[in-house]
Amino acid sequence: MPSETLEELLSADERVRRYHAFVGRIRLQGQFLLDEAIERALNVRAPWTSPDTAVKAYRKQLSSSTFRIAGQPEALSYSQIREFMLVRQWLTGKLPTESDSACMCVHGNTRAVSPRGCSGIVENRIDKFAALALNMVVGNWIIETRERGYHSPRSRRNVLNSISDEIVNALIAAVKEEGVQVTRRAMLLKKRLLTATGKIKVSQTTGTDFHRRKIHPDCLWQRFSQVCSVILHLPVPFVYFDIQTFSFVDRLAPLTLTKDSSAEATARVPWCQAVETVKNGYASFSPVFVRLFEKLLNEGRIDAAPADGKQTGAFCSGGTPATGPFILMTHTGVKANVQTLAHEAGHAIHFLLAYEQGNLQYHPPLPLAETASLMGETVVFFHLLDQTESPHKVLEMLVEHLDSLVGTITRQVSFDRFEELVHETRLSGIVGDDEFDRLWLQSTKEFFGDEGDVFDDYAGIEKDWSTVHHFTKAPFYVYSYALADLLVGSLLAARTQNDGSDFEEKFISFLQAGDTADLETALRPFGLDPTTPSFWRDAIGMRLGTAVERAERLASELGYIEASRY
Repeated sequence: MPSETLEELLSADERVRRYHAFVGRIRLQGQFLLDEAIERALNVRAPWTSPDTAVKAYRKQLSSSTFRIAGQPEALSYSQIREFMLVRQWLTGKLPTESDSACMCVHGNTRAVSPRGCSGIVENRIDKFAALALNMVVGNWIIETRERGYHSPRSRRNVLNSISDEIVNALIAAVKEEGVQVTRRAMLLKKRLLTATGKIKVSQTTGTDFHRRKIHPDCLWQRFSQVCSVILHLPVPFVYFDIQTFSFVDRLAPLTLTKDSSAEATARVPWCQAVETVKNGYASFSPVFVRLFEKLLNEGRIDAAPADGKQTGAFCSGGTPATGPFILMTHTGVKANVQTLAHEAGHAIHFLLAYEQGNLQYHPPLPLAETASLMGETVVFFHLLDQTESPHKVLEMLVEHLDSLVGTITRQVSFDRFEELVHETRLSGIVGDDEFDRLWLQSTKEFFGDEGDVFDDYAGIEKDWSTVHHFTKAPFYVYSYALADLLVGSLLAARTQNDGSDFEEKFISFLQAGDTADLETALRPFGLDPTTPSFWRDAIGMRLGTAVERAERLASELGYIEASRY
């Protein structure tokens, strides 16, 4: 249909005009359609020839696999092992043996479970299933990208996300440059703090390296080593007993600076306390968020009770404007459940605000879909941080926050780089298992450095790619996590810079737009332009940089690191 004819029809009927944005997106994607006969043939064959069968087999294998963990009497599923790592449930007990099929990272008397990378993946043949599925998905994606005329494999995803190549390229370039530098600072800080508290042994570190440093009084073993260094005038190495170097799998190791930290890490948070915490956090940001959160609670739209056979994880279904949203999660009482509630409630609030756009336009485009959820999670975190009096506890929280930011921003863009490498390699034929391993290590080191730059080694991670199901579910999806997180940082910075007087009104309008506005249009009222590289560099500085600087400054004030070292 000619554009002129379409515009006449849209202007003639107000009901149709309401869906102008929806029709515009359909027409934008129309340029990538093939002849009708070809499209019909592809759709008829899809149930028999698409990669879906291989992907389903892979995901079934991943979800049904079990792993043996030292100190656990029963084998655990992959989801259960992930929970050990993500919610800081640290095991104690005997050292892992060769029969343990999940990687264990030893920190003194604790073991941080790393579910990816060790023999369990090989024993369960997860990597074989993943390699088959990923080869099929990538091959199919490459052919369709070429035949339909997309600029690149990633560009195809950008069109589906209603976002320009220019914006995504600027985002990725900023993370590769500015983001990598700040990330390595954050990881080096984590390394020094774990060293200062006696959790790890750092390679090539000697007593004189700490000779002039103010040492926290709890670290008596370091004081003894300092005395040896001063008396002997020699670079006497510290004695770390049976603790290990800083490996990549140690990046999420818990930082415990006080005697109460270990107890707090395992303390249970009642549901009513979690609800009150989220409500108070929202109140520090927006009365609208509080009102809609209470609506979700009063109408019973949050299913949080543990139950046998209940699906793992957490998600929010948008439903329809008639049914309203529903949240499914499992509240087990761990601290991470509070942030999960804040995150999923943010999604539900976004849906409630956008329902006015109707069934076809209420669900926001992918780059904007995580805005309300991450905003809710962020304001709750900083509310808790402001309520914390102990500087040691504040530092622990900041470091954990940095772990999360690095995982959401830098690591997700490194995932995107892995996909890029896989797509390039797939052009030459089938990608072998070992080649996937090599590309994974290459992309990881591009962002986190070679051995010795930050991490002493990358042992046991070469199979990690086989557990990231996004690669087979939605190629080039992962950059959206980094985009959304940095977008939240930019919005909060705009709120601070403009005294916040009209920020809530603009932000609520931003959420109410649903899928009727692209990223550039949605950010215009805030004076933000995501097409410029400086936007993403500034966002990294605001989101990651300020958190690193605050943590470094506090670590220095508490005597864990030298001021000159940051």
